[in-house]
Amino acid sequence: MEHAYPFHIKYGTCSVQKEFGKKFLIALGKQIALLRKTKGLTKLDLAVKMDNHAEQIGRIERGQLNVTICTLKKLLNRWNCF
Repeated sequence: MEHAYPFHIKYGTCSVQKEFGKKFLIALGKQIALLRKTKGLTKLDLAVKMDNHAEQIGRIERGQLNVTICTLKKLLNRWNCF
């Protein structure tokens, strides 16, 4: 069976997929930072509410950390979005 995209090889092995993943994480991080700031929270405030570390919040916001669904759920719960 052929794939719709000729560059699709296997998850994590294609540079196009890796680049898309990086861009997605950066965009997601920017949205998380924006939401945190609109709520008037510092990274430390959010980290305490999530039982986490401010450094990890920073890495998420910079798109350097691939967050799990559970971490995203914690974020949304803290903001009463989920």
